[in-house]
Parts: sequence; C-alpha cells; structure tokens
Amino acid sequence: MARIGLSFSGGGIRSAAFCSGVLRRMLQKDVKLDYLSCVSGGGYTGTAYLDWKYRNGKRDEKKWHQEFFNHMRQGAGLICHWNKPFQAILEFMAIFSLTFFVTILVPGLMWVAFAFPVAYVVDHLFGELLRGGGPPCPKVSRHNPNITIEQCRQGRESKNGIYHLFALFLVPLAIAFMSFLLKRFIPKAKHLFSFLITSCTVFFALVFFPWFIKEFLRFVPTGFKLVIIVPLFFIWISFPSIRSAATLMTAVYFCSFVIFWKVFNEISLGFEYERGTFDLLLGFAAIVQWTAPLLVTVQQHLVHVYVR
Repeated sequence: MARIGLSFSGGGIRSAAFCSGVLRRMLQKDVKLDYLSCVSGGGYTGTAYLDWKYRNGKRDEKKWHQEFFNHMRQGAGLICHWNKPFQAILEFMAIFSLTFFVTILVPGLMWVAFAFPVAYVVDHLFGELLRGGGPPCPKVSRHNPNITIEQCRQGRESKNGIYHLFALFLVPLAIAFMSFLLKRFIPKAKHLFSFLITSCTVFFALVFFPWFIKEFLRFVPTGFKLVIIVPLFFIWISFPSIRSAATLMTAVYFCSFVIFWKVFNEISLGFEYERGTFDLLLGFAAIVQWTAPLLVTVQQHLVHVYVR
C-alpha cells in the first residue's frame, strides 16, 4: 500500500496559515497522512495538529478537527488577539514574562551559578599571583594605615615579578595555539584538540580579564563597561551560526567582573566587596546548580505548554 507524506515549508505566520488550509482540505477529503515533515513556520501548524491528534487517541475525527481549526482561527494574529484588546494585553504580558524568564532570567541564573564558584576557585589557586602576592591591598591599608596601597603594590611586584603573571597568561594561549595546529595534522584527535582550544581559551579569559579590569578598566564608568555587551547582543541575534560563541563570550565577560570582585576585593559594577555577601551569593549559586535540571526542563517546555 502506498504511503502519503506531507511537507510544510517555512515562512513564518504566512506559511502557517497556508499550511493550515492545505491540511484542512486534506483532512476533509479523508486523506490518511503517514509522514509529516515541517520546517520553521510550517511547524506551527504541523506540531499543533500532532499535539491535538495525540491528545485524541492518535485518531483523526471530524469533531476535533473542527475544534482544532476553529481554535487556530481564533488564535490567529500577530503575537496576540488584538481584536480583543483586554485579552491581547494579558497575552502580551504573559508572552513578555515568558520571554524574560526563558531568555534572560534562567540563563542569568545559570551564569551566576557558574560565576561565583569559578571566582572562588580562581582566587584560591591564582589569587596571590594575580594580586602580586599576599592579601588584597585595600584590606592591608585599611588595617595598617602606615602602609599605602602604592607601597603594597610595589612590594608585591618585587616579590613575584611580572614574569610569573605573564606566564599564567601565555601558557594557556600557547597550548591553545599548539592544539589548533595539531588539529589539522591529527584528524583522529580533533575532538580532543577542540576541547583543549576551548578550555585553554576560556581559562585565559578568566584569569586575564579580571587583571585587565584591574589595570585598565578600573576607572571606566560602569555604564561603559555594560555598553561593551551591546555588540555581543547584536551578534547573538544576527548570526545564529556563532550564537553559542557570543553567549560564551558574554558569560565569560560577566564572570570576569565577579572574579575581579573576589580576587581584588574592590568595587565591581557598583557593588563593594564584602566577604559575607560573597559567601551568601556562593551558597545561592550552589542552590541554583542543584535545581538546574528542573530550571532547564521548565525553560524548554514552558513556551510549548503556553502555546497549547
């Protein structure tokens, strides 16, 4: 017996409307569909149809067909049902809340859960090297007014030297560069070299950017520090192929300020460092990591549940 397949192409809401008309006509003619392939806008109609079908025992019946297409017609509109203003305002608020939760709140919580433990580890392993040795200068000068911050910094530089600090920066870059070259000559190990390239680059960023913030961006206004993220945002929305890289760069940039806050105990993005505050945020990050699977599941399914 011949099988029938139906393919819905993309094209946004226009494709969804056209595909709904094709689907309705085929169902009216009692055409049995064995395969359904959907892309982009055509997926609006295709997935909605399959969702209704699965909720009705996987059977095609005229009764729920009519309810399905009536539901689609009532819900037709640009984002909201603007033919009913009050309902449209409520739907707009719901969509805005969903968008904020899915694209900003949950990713932000994931970054927080990552940033504070990383800041603690970097401070524990490389804090003295980044500072030049010893505790943060502001703390020393606060307890001993006879030692100025400048004297504290000079003492550190003479103790450890600038070469140790640059070695910390150059070693991961050298490993990443060598991995990049070897990746071309040893294809079988390309996944390993790709991992080394990414991990060494991220490690370099997490130790270099906090030091760079300390030495060069310390007196830059907070607003300008935040404006730097704007190009990354436009890259994120304009180039889907490099969206993951832009997201990683934004996360590393944010983590750098948290690491700077912890390592140097100075004001970061308008917030003064307090150990108790950091410990509290570190505990909050641990809770977020513990509940991360639940948050990610809700993030992935919330919009679909709302559309249903």
